[in-house]
Amino acid sequence: MGFNLTIDKLSCRPLRLHVANTQVYCMNGFTVLKQLFDRKFLRHQIDASLLILLGIFAVGICGCQKNQQSADTKSTSPKPDQFLDPIQVAKKDSPVNGPDGKTILENLIQRYAEATTYQDKAVLYLNYLIQGQRIQEPQPWATAFQNSAPLNASPKLSAQLFNGEIRCDENIMSCYVYDIETANLDNQLLLIPFENQLPLNQLYRDSIAKHFIGGYSELPLDESDLVSSPKLIPAPISLLTNQVRNGWLQNPAQVQRMPDQVVENVNCFVVRCLHQGMTADIWIDKTTSTLRQMSLPLKLLAGEVIVSPEITDVVLMAKFHEAEFDKPINEKVFAFQPPSEATPVRKFVQLPEPFPSELIGKTAPEFELLTRKGEARSRLFFDGKVTALLWIAGQPSYNAITQLEEFAQKLDATKFHVASIYSDSALLTPGQNSINVRPELSKVLEKIKMPTYYDPQLQASTNLGVKAIPSVVVLDGESKIQFARALSDDNWLADVEAAVRRVADGDDVAGEMQADYVRYLDSYHQQLTTVSAGELLDRIDTSSSQISPASDSRPRVIRLRPEQEWVNYEFKQAGNVAVLNSNQPSELLSENTYSIFDGWRTVVEVNHEGKTLRRTELKLPVGEAANLIRVGNQANGKPLTAVFATLGDKVFLYDENWRPLLIYPTADKDHLGIRDCRLTDLDHDGISELAVAFEGDEGIHLVDPRTGQASQISKTISTSLVATGEDIVIAGAGKIGTLKTGLTNVEETELDFKRVGSSGEQHLCGIGVTEGGNWNAVGFDQQLRRIWTLSIGSQFFESQLEPIAVAQIGKGQSSEVLWAIADTEDVIHLVSGSGKWLGDFQSTSQIGGMGIDSKNGKTRLIVCNKSGVECWDLNLESSAIPVHAASTTSKQ
Repeated sequence: MGFNLTIDKLSCRPLRLHVANTQVYCMNGFTVLKQLFDRKFLRHQIDASLLILLGIFAVGICGCQKNQQSADTKSTSPKPDQFLDPIQVAKKDSPVNGPDGKTILENLIQRYAEATTYQDKAVLYLNYLIQGQRIQEPQPWATAFQNSAPLNASPKLSAQLFNGEIRCDENIMSCYVYDIETANLDNQLLLIPFENQLPLNQLYRDSIAKHFIGGYSELPLDESDLVSSPKLIPAPISLLTNQVRNGWLQNPAQVQRMPDQVVENVNCFVVRCLHQGMTADIWIDKTTSTLRQMSLPLKLLAGEVIVSPEITDVVLMAKFHEAEFDKPINEKVFAFQPPSEATPVRKFVQLPEPFPSELIGKTAPEFELLTRKGEARSRLFFDGKVTALLWIAGQPSYNAITQLEEFAQKLDATKFHVASIYSDSALLTPGQNSINVRPELSKVLEKIKMPTYYDPQLQASTNLGVKAIPSVVVLDGESKIQFARALSDDNWLADVEAAVRRVADGDDVAGEMQADYVRYLDSYHQQLTTVSAGELLDRIDTSSSQISPASDSRPRVIRLRPEQEWVNYEFKQAGNVAVLNSNQPSELLSENTYSIFDGWRTVVEVNHEGKTLRRTELKLPVGEAANLIRVGNQANGKPLTAVFATLGDKVFLYDENWRPLLIYPTADKDHLGIRDCRLTDLDHDGISELAVAFEGDEGIHLVDPRTGQASQISKTISTSLVATGEDIVIAGAGKIGTLKTGLTNVEETELDFKRVGSSGEQHLCGIGVTEGGNWNAVGFDQQLRRIWTLSIGSQFFESQLEPIAVAQIGKGQSSEVLWAIADTEDVIHLVSGSGKWLGDFQSTSQIGGMGIDSKNGKTRLIVCNKSGVECWDLNLESSAIPVHAASTTSKQ
C-alpha cells in the first residue's frame, strides 16, 4: 500500500529516480554515482508528492558530459599490475604447462565439495583513478562454513557480505543489515527456517536482502541486473553450498588457461572464464586448490561508470585473504546475537519514505533570495499570493523551467507567483554583488518571462528544508508551506498544478498530506506484524548477548585532594591538550609530554615538569586555523600529528619535527566543514591512517598519509570519531554505532566522544543533551552498550574545547580508567570507568583545554585557563577508583 495523497486527480505513483535521464556529476567518483542509484527500491511506492531525501548531490558541481565512447575499451579483464596495496602486484611465472583450464576448475570444485570446514577473510576491492588520484574501496566478503555430511549435522554458515551479515545455525538462517542511512533497515531481522540445505536461494529471492548482501547498496552496480541471478556472491559460498551458483566457475561457456603467476608468494594457476558475455580471471593455489583472488567483469557496473572520462583504470577484484580448509572453527562464529531492538520478520518489508519536510503545515522561516542584479527578495516579498518555487541546479533540470513557465502563463499574476530558483555556491564572485549564471542557463532564461531568483549560499534552500533538487515548494498567501514534491517522474507538473489550484481555493493540502502519512505509516507497521517471525527468534539462544543489570547503589563521594605541581605562564591563549606517552618513540619523550595549542596557529610542547620544550608556529595557509590535535604513528614509528579546527576546511599532517607532510583535502574542495578526525591503524601495519568526518553528505574519508590516497568509507554525518582497533565508532545526532554495525538510537545527541583501552577491553564515553535539555555523560562498553549515565552541566563553550579527557591508570588486569569531563561552570568532573563520580575539580578561571596524565603512580590533571597551563596532582589512590560496578549515577 502506498502513501496516498488526494489532490484533484492525483493517484498513487512510485517515486523513482530515472538514472537514464539524469546527468552524472563527477564530484568524487563513485560517491556521486552511488547517490544516483541508492535506496530506490527500499521504500514503498509512495505518492509523487513526497520529497525524496536523496541529498543535493548536484549543487555547486559542474556537470560533466557523458562520453559516448564504447564500453569495450574499459570492460576488458584487468591486468594484475593495475592493483595497489593491499592488492599486491602479481609476479609472472613460467609459461603455461600441465593441466588445461577445464581440469583446473574441476579440481577446484572437487576440493571445495570435500571440505569439512572452510574460512577466509575475503575482501572485494574496487579500485579506480579519478582526477589523477588512485582510490581503493574495500568491502567485506568473508565466509566461514562447516559441512554437514561428515559431522552428521545441519550445515553452518557465517558470511560478512558488504553491509549485511548472514548466519546459519540451529536450522535457522538469519540476515541482518548494518546500514546507517536506514537505521539498520529499521532493525528488521530476517529469519528463514531450514532443514538440511541452506536456504540461500530463498534469501537471494528477497530483493531487499539481495540489495544489501549483493553489493547494490555499496557499489555502483547495474541495477537492471537486480532481478536476475546474483553476480556478487562470493565464489566459496557457491562452491561450498552448490546452491546459488557462480557462472564463471560452475557454468562457464569457455575456459582458457593463462600463464601461471605468483600472488602473495603463492604459486597460482590462472584461468580465464567466459559467462554470459563477461570474462573473469581466477587465481588458484597450485598446491591446495584454494581460490586466492578473482577479478570480476566491469560490465557488472553501471554504464555511466564504464564510459565516464573522469573515472579510469577501474578494477573490481576479490582477494580471499587467509583462506584455509579443514581447520576448527569456533562455534561463536555461526551463533547470531540479535540486537535487543531487532524486529524478526520472515521477509524484509520495504521502508516507508520519510515525510517530505517537517515544515509542511508551518509558516515558512525567514529566507532571502537574490535577483540577477543582486537585489534581495525576502519572505515578505511573496506574502499575499500563492507561490510555487521550483528549485533547480544543473542542466538536467533546466527543462523543468520551460514546463513550469507554460503553467505560470495560465495564472492570474495578481493572485499567483511562480518562479524558479537556482541554487549554486558559485553564483557570487567574492567582493561582487552580480550573479554568475552559467551560459547554458542564461540561454534558457532568455526565452521565458517567469522570474528566476538565486540562492548563492544555499541558505534559502536550507531554511525551507529543500533536500532534493529539482523539486517544488508551494506556499499559501500567508507563507505557510502547503506542499512539497520532488521532480522524480514525468507527472510532477500535473501534481504541482493541482496543488497550486487547491491551495488557492483554501484547501488544507498540508493537513491532508500529514493525515495520509500517518495512515501510510500504520500500513507499514501492519506489514511488519503480518510477516513477523517472533516464534523463530525465540529459538535463538541470546543469553550471551544480554547486558548485566545495572546496580541501583549510589556512589560514595570521594573527596579530591589536588596539589598544584607547576604552572607555565608562557601562554597567551592556552587551548586543547594532547598527552604524548613516553612509550611512543620520539626524540623528545623520555617522560610524558604535552602538546598544547596557544591560540589558533601555535603548538607548544611542555614536559612533565612544566618546562617549554618547543614552540612551533604552524605555517597554515591564509584564512586557515587549527586548535584540535590528534596523534598517531608514522612508518618509522615516530609520532604523526594532525591538527584542524571543527568545521574548518582542512586537516594538516606533520612529522615529529612539525615538518608538513600532507594537507587534506588537497584541493579547494567544496564541503560543509570537518567535524572530527582521527589517526588510527585500522590495517595493523604500524602506520596510522587519517579518518576525516565531514559535515554533510561527504561522510567519512580514510586517507593514507604517505600517498594522500583517499576513499569514502561511510556516507553518514558524524560529529565525532573514535578508533577502536579494527573499527571506528561514529557518533551523530542521537545515534551511536560503528562503520561495521551501523547506528542505533540513544537518548542523547552525541557531541564528543573518547575511547581508552586495549583491544581486549575498551571503554568509551560520550556527551550529549536529551530532548528535555539535560546534559549527560554516558559510558559504553566495547559492544556500544550503555553501562552508566552521569548528569553534568551545560556544554556550551566559548572556545572549541574538547570536553572529555581520559587516562588508563596502571597496567594489565589491574588497570583502571579515569574520565575527566568539563562543563561551562569551569568544573571538571572526575568519573571512574564504571561510571562512579569521584569528585569535581573547580578551575579558577575559564577552561580552554585539559588532559589527564598517569605515570609512575601519579595521576595529573592538566588544566589550561587564563592563567596559563596548570598541572595538578589529584592524589587519587587507585583503590578509590571502582572498576566493576556499572551504574546509573547522580551526584549527591
